[in-house]
Amino acid sequence: MKQLSFLFLAVIVSCSEKQLYESSIPASGSAAYEQLPAEMVTYDAFVGEYQMQGADFDKVLITQENGKLYVQATGERKVEMYLQGENSFNVPAFHALITFKALADSSFSDIRILLNGTEFIGKKL
Repeated sequence: MKQLSFLFLAVIVSCSEKQLYESSIPASGSAAYEQLPAEMVTYDAFVGEYQMQGADFDKVLITQENGKLYVQATGERKVEMYLQGENSFNVPAFHALITFKALADSSFSDIRILLNGTEFIGKKL
């Protein structure tokens, strides 16, 4: 039993925070990706264009269509985002996690994208 505990601890210590965070993203097609009914969710506050810093893509456009939220980076196709938490979304098409920074007035000013172990930050235009 001690060997198993030691092995588990060694695995945890050798993983970075981002690796642990990414491993918590559910696989596409899992029940965690089921959308809430459109009438229960409003995405208006997330919609907009975000200027990215230090990314291969200049901007990210967040749009809402038929009760679903979509993301499109400069030069990429538009893909659906799936609600994961209050201000976070999974993007299974790109194995990414998007988190929005909330302001006091319930709007959003920043976007954080975790993609392939790299974090990108953007500001809403």
